[in-house]
Formats: sequence, structure tokens, C-alpha cells
Amino acid sequence: TTLSSNAGSGGYSCSASSVNEASTTAQPYEPFMAFEGNTSPSANIWGTSVGVYDFTTGDYNGNKKLVTTSGTVSGEYIILNMPHGIKLSAVKLAGQYTTSPPLTNTPKNWSVYGKNSGSWELIQHFTNSIPGNGFSTFNLTTPSTIEYQSFAIVVTESNGDTIVCISEIE
Repeated sequence: TTLSSNAGSGGYSCSASSVNEASTTAQPYEPFMAFEGNTSPSANIWGTSVGVYDFTTGDYNGNKKLVTTSGTVSGEYIILNMPHGIKLSAVKLAGQYTTSPPLTNTPKNWSVYGKNSGSWELIQHFTNSIPGNGFSTFNLTTPSTIEYQSFAIVVTESNGDTIVCISEIE
């Protein structure tokens, strides 16, 4: 299923902790752009607010938090809600399409969480996991045994830019 708006259809929807300030109707950097089925062109992305990651280190310095079963986690996040649950075994991410990876505006350290109700449950944390051109597949060390209806990706560190951009998520 692909999305053409954040509200989605058929029980699918998405949201994010922030959206790049340059987002317009003609050129949206909205969350649904990460689920619209296109890894290029480079403008079809979900982009976070500018300045929420340190330009030198990539460390998160914003104020967004996700409440989890083990406390709160700081970072920009994108959420997908579905009408049915699925067991997760891998995450496919595409950074902002370019011909010269690694991109500094891609996620470096990030986590995927699942939820049916209540707080988010950590599924897996990925370290130094930088998407390249097109899709990069990140397999879970232990595939999920629980079917989750909602998933969140929380980016705690960029690859050295003040923003994170994700072209596509599967």
C-alpha cells in the first residue's frame, strides 16, 4: 500500500515529529512521502526540521520524545499506522536519492518500535546503519513474534547533517 497523504486511506495513516519548514503543497516533505512508493527523485522525501541534529557530530539536539515501555527516547520520528498487524523481520530504508553516498542527511543511529496500544515497544536499535542509494535492507537480529499495527522509526543521530531525510520506507 502506498500513501498519497498523511491521512492515508483504508486504515493506513502516518505522522512525524516534525516536517521541514520548506514543505509546500507543490513540494511536500511530509511523512507520507516516505510511503508513496518512489525512492527518486530526490525531492520525494520526509524531511525533519532543520537544525535538530548537530552538523559536526550528527547528535540529536531537538526536543522531540517518544514514550516507550522503557522510558522516553529523544529523536525525530516517523510513524506508520495500519489497519492490521504484521510481524516485522526487516526494515528497508532509502535515503534522499543521490549519486554519491553516504549522505550526511541520512539516519545513522536509529531504532524501530512497535505498538498496538499503550507505549511503544523497542523492536531493534541500529547503529552505524546508513542507507545508500535505493533501498538498504536492515534485517532484525530477532524477527518480531508480535504482530504490531503501528511502527515508529526514531532517529537519534544523523550521518553528520542538521536534518534527516528519508526517501522511502518499506
